[in-house]
Amino acid sequence: MRGSVEGIDHVLSLVDKSMRNFADEVAIRYDGTGLTYAATDRLADAAAWRLKNAGVRPGDRVALLLGSTPDYLVFDVALLRLGAVKVPLNPMLSESELRGIVGHCAPKCLVTNDDLAGRLPGLLTAAPYETVSVGAGLFRSAPADAEVFPATPAAPDDMAVVYYTGGTTGQPKGVVHTHRSVAANMLSHVIEGDIRRRERMLVMTPLAHSAGLFSMAGLIMGATVTIHPTFSVAALTAEVRDGQASWTFLVPTMIYRLLDEVIPTQNRLPGLDTIVYGASPITPHRLCQALDALDAGFIQLYGQTECPNFGTTLDKQEHRRALHDTALMASCGKASTMADVAVMADREALKPGAVGEVCLRSPYLMAGYLDDPQATAATLVDGWLRTGDMGVLDEHGYLFLMDRKKDMIVSGGMNVYPAEVEAVLQRLEGVAQVAVIGVPDETWGESVCAFIVRPAEADLDDQSVLAFARSELGTYKRPKRVEFVDALPLTAVGKIDKKALRARFWSAEGRQIG
Repeated sequence: MRGSVEGIDHVLSLVDKSMRNFADEVAIRYDGTGLTYAATDRLADAAAWRLKNAGVRPGDRVALLLGSTPDYLVFDVALLRLGAVKVPLNPMLSESELRGIVGHCAPKCLVTNDDLAGRLPGLLTAAPYETVSVGAGLFRSAPADAEVFPATPAAPDDMAVVYYTGGTTGQPKGVVHTHRSVAANMLSHVIEGDIRRRERMLVMTPLAHSAGLFSMAGLIMGATVTIHPTFSVAALTAEVRDGQASWTFLVPTMIYRLLDEVIPTQNRLPGLDTIVYGASPITPHRLCQALDALDAGFIQLYGQTECPNFGTTLDKQEHRRALHDTALMASCGKASTMADVAVMADREALKPGAVGEVCLRSPYLMAGYLDDPQATAATLVDGWLRTGDMGVLDEHGYLFLMDRKKDMIVSGGMNVYPAEVEAVLQRLEGVAQVAVIGVPDETWGESVCAFIVRPAEADLDDQSVLAFARSELGTYKRPKRVEFVDALPLTAVGKIDKKALRARFWSAEGRQIG
């Protein structure tokens, strides 16, 4: 029976139960349109029929190139009912990157809309897959009475989704998750993300990334999910003011932009209860500003596509403690409820205080990389995910990240962690944002280079930055070069794109670090 829950090894039963329990309540808001759970239910059936008529069968891969619109969530549910495999595509990627992904995963079908089809024509011409177009949006013309689709849920250990990594350190890899791991991960998002029943959620980051996971977790809880395809401070404050946003997910660069506007106005955004953030490190200085300027409770997540979003969590209470325990401000929390964390070297867990590779274990670890057993074996070792991040666990179990192993700068034989240098430079007045990379150096192999975004009114030059660094950082950690930029380049998921920063320095060196 649709809407009954016999176990927690498949998301479909949880979603269908919400469709029934909250039928008359609004599930999704977008561009002035509100869809009830009942309307979303009918649209998902209509989408499932569209896919089946296009030849999609259980187990087939379906690429979703829909952007951040309700259609993404509708087809997400449709694929669960069909037993097909979801491959989310982020339209912020270049056409060549998207062609590489679909060439690798070989989907049976690609689902898109008129807007994206017009911008990415090369992805659709002469493609070895069927294309399903939803025109201006399936959600804009909800069928009055769509025929109920006879769902055929896949087995718990069947492939459910293939997420492609950002590719900032090389070619994207297809991260495979099963229905069992996705179901466990949804429950983790509800627990750790503090998503309450009938939550009013605002998502302003790509649905093909973390926002899609949070949105599906919200639908399980009967939430109203308001979708904005792009981030703006004005839109966020308007949704909070109108009572439509009690919860949101942001990346640190968005928090910085929010602070730059709310601090001068002293608008504490009353009504916004929860801000979940992650995807890249936040500087302790800016986090302290956020805790002081806003009434919302903050939750920091740390995870990877291979262990989505929640390997560790720094919860709301711990954020409040961090205002008085400044050391905690730099932590990304303790192991999440459904995860274990260890810092290892040579397959052995290290003692508290020792730097090593952060490893995660959870029921929602990936099954492996698509068609890449060698990379899978190197990443999943003894039941642990080798994250590639360097970190330290303290005696209380709090994790402190140092940096990516591949981002580490080796200068004169000494290891420099960019995140540590960035955290120090961020404390300097006039530094709005900073990114640190290693650049070629004939003497030291690599030297530290800092890219800084400064407000127009800031009285800041390279000499003042270097002087501050001399007072705060050891000799080998200090930047030897400072460049001021109007903005830092971002990847498609809002992380600082250090590969782009490195490109002009390393292109002639025959190698690309990180």
